[in-house]
Amino acid sequence: PISFASVEVRDVSLPSYAAADEIHLQTRSGVLISSSDVLWADSPERSIALELSQNLARLTRRNIASEPWPFEDFPEARLEVRFSE
Repeated sequence: PISFASVEVRDVSLPSYAAADEIHLQTRSGVLISSSDVLWADSPERSIALELSQNLARLTRRNIASEPWPFEDFPEARLEVRFSE
């Protein structure tokens, strides 16, 4: 459970390699490689924000959505997510 009735997922910040349109793969040696032939279907930030919102709403049974806020009342809290890896 959470203390808020509604939460807006405002911003998802990804490292530049994860925010790029190309899909990156990590080799066994830890090197990241990408190809412009293989692209994400949606922008990574938007996709993560939507998925996070949907899963949090399902788990908490609260009004949780990514921006733009779709509900009439303002959200009680705002969430910003920063990924480092």
